[in-house]
Amino acid sequence: SLNMMPICLYPRDIDEEGRVHIWYYEANTHPTALRDANAGYRNGIIFNDVERLRSDPRPLLPLKEIRGPVALGPVPLGLPNAFFMSTVNNLTLHLDVGEDVLETPDGEFDANKYDVQVEFCDFFPDITAGWGVWVGDKTARWGSSVCLEITDVSGFQQTEVEYDGGLSLSFREWNEGWIDAPGGFRHEIYWNGLLRINDTGRPQLNARQSIERAYPYVHLSPLSLRAEPNRIRNELKIVLDAGDHVYEGQPLNETEGEANVYIAY
Repeated sequence: SLNMMPICLYPRDIDEEGRVHIWYYEANTHPTALRDANAGYRNGIIFNDVERLRSDPRPLLPLKEIRGPVALGPVPLGLPNAFFMSTVNNLTLHLDVGEDVLETPDGEFDANKYDVQVEFCDFFPDITAGWGVWVGDKTARWGSSVCLEITDVSGFQQTEVEYDGGLSLSFREWNEGWIDAPGGFRHEIYWNGLLRINDTGRPQLNARQSIERAYPYVHLSPLSLRAEPNRIRNELKIVLDAGDHVYEGQPLNETEGEANVYIAY
């Protein structure tokens, strides 16, 4: 599209390396055109004043012919960032970059540049908990079940009057989105429907990056899961970004940030 209105690039339009595919038409139909455009000329893409890709040599373009759509790419625009998101970007199709085709009227080579404005639309952070969780010495995928042994319980002690011990947990905290997630969000961890851990003040999580979030069992620590061995099926649920501190786009999905696993001893 070559018009005055910006076009939107959505996450589905760009790959994980920040590349897009572009299609265009090339024509030798100007009223002053007198002959075929000889083979060997090359076309290029300029993005924000930087040439990003140049085509292979093009075949002869006969007089009065329109050819296309011509595919060019993948074109490395770069990964979306805060600057790209906050501005309107300029994309230029430059035909006959090296001025290999003698054109008339002479000297009007800039006429071979065609601009369109580009905006990055609907790019947001996306905080997830990866594929699963480590519980004690066991691993389990979210939504599955796992059976624990007494060796998976940390600090296990039991007398006639008291019990102490719990489970060490960890998972990968991912930002699968294209934009950094600002710090300050929190996670909630529930055991059989009861809130046990309120993990506040999480740091910034950069786009397309992950870190391990671990909750080792420490006696009386507010970030530890105290859990007594039993003979029932227990539910461990983690609510990521509880309260939706990080905006991930509309509509809000209240269950999107939840991940659970079922545990039996």
